[in-house]
Amino acid sequence: RIQDRFWNPFLVSALNADPAKVSTSHVRRIVHEAFLRTNGGMNIGIPISPLITLFNDRIRPELERRGVVLKMGKRVLRLSLNGPEEFVVHLHDQSALVAQKIILATSPAAAKIILEETTGLEQMANSITPVLGGSPIISIHLLYDRILTQLPFCQVGGRMIQWIFNKGVYDGRQHIQAVISAADSEAEQSRMELVISADAEVRGVLGVQGALLRGTAFIEKNATFTPGPGVARPRVNSSTHPHLFL
Repeated sequence: RIQDRFWNPFLVSALNADPAKVSTSHVRRIVHEAFLRTNGGMNIGIPISPLITLFNDRIRPELERRGVVLKMGKRVLRLSLNGPEEFVVHLHDQSALVAQKIILATSPAAAKIILEETTGLEQMANSITPVLGGSPIISIHLLYDRILTQLPFCQVGGRMIQWIFNKGVYDGRQHIQAVISAADSEAEQSRMELVISADAEVRGVLGVQGALLRGTAFIEKNATFTPGPGVARPRVNSSTHPHLFL
């Protein structure tokens, strides 16, 4: 009962995977981070303003004030070596950037493609292979004609959805977000099926018969890597090039 009510929901949310299929080293690390390292490790932070506001109104101006140049909407196709200590970054619009050091902070699949297309660095792509694929997360957004709950969020047990988040009230209508982690089977459903099921579960959990005005679902099939046996935490830099950091 403790596993069903506490440990499994915690580990599924933290690792985005079925606890029975993950490496004990990852379980040990997340338990240490949440419960043992500091008193506040288990706290959950929820932004009080939209993420686009945080990035555009606060983070971006501060970065630019410090001299950072941000190029938005630019996709990296590949790198090339221009001598032993200089890189050329080739972008999808045929433009290029020159850099002395590179931090490659893309998804594993994108990093593998970039490295495979970079002459002289192809072998580095092999170190990424163990974390390819991924574990899905589904986020379902529901707009109701009335207020269903005053709770900021709650954990749900024994149902398809695992978390309910209160995203705000607008003109008497409430925006509810339902989240499903480790959603391997649910990711095969259509968006409409997910909305219908989540709507029924949200109203069942909260005990309010509000009318659903609008709903949509976002399915991120490779949201995180799967922390299975044999997948180790990478070293600070597993790169074979001293100026390229993975």
